[in-house]
Amino acid sequence: MQMQDSIRERPMPDRTTHASLWEATVRVILLLLALTWWSSVLPRVTSAGRILTEGVPVLRPGTIMLPDPRIEATGDWVVQLVGDTRFLSTRAADDRLRFRFLGTSLALTVRMGPDAGPVVVSIVADTADSVGSPTIEIPLDLERSVTRVTTVTVAEGLAPRVHTVEIRNTEDAELALSAVVIGNTPGIWWAWIGPVVIGLLALAAAFFRWWLALATALGWSFRSVPQ
Repeated sequence: MQMQDSIRERPMPDRTTHASLWEATVRVILLLLALTWWSSVLPRVTSAGRILTEGVPVLRPGTIMLPDPRIEATGDWVVQLVGDTRFLSTRAADDRLRFRFLGTSLALTVRMGPDAGPVVVSIVADTADSVGSPTIEIPLDLERSVTRVTTVTVAEGLAPRVHTVEIRNTEDAELALSAVVIGNTPGIWWAWIGPVVIGLLALAAAFFRWWLALATALGWSFRSVPQ
């Protein structure tokens, strides 16, 4: 009776196997480099966390009640208290408010009514080349037949950076502001979801292929040996 040796020799890996292993390794390394690059670039692109000018106050996202020392008022502005609401108001033409804010949208809580009039809001994005930055001018007509306090959207979808704003009363009409509302949308986590999820899934698939290529190169077999 002849007894057969149940131990099988492992096949020697060929050049194709080594090439597949190197290809899988390079793919994993490239994906790791891409994820590292994303983690360093996305915060600067999707958030407003850029370098600010030292010593210059900047309004952050949120609701800023007026008056505020970070908002520069030029002209005859007075503080009014109507019920529980405080207003910074003027009735002189060419009176201005000027401030800088960090975000992607701007809204103003104002008092509309028969005594209000037209207002112009100018927005300039702060860039390294301030001369080349375009100025966005948004006209607002606050005159209404009935007096009411409302929040008016001025601008949305701005670049996530610092902006300089000037609010100018164009006529001898009432301009009364209660608050400045600054938004920052989309937030950084919303912008991260797509790239990070896709990158992690691609990295997991690349690791799996690399592990299979390594197992093949080492001659590992996952098939059951018949008894």
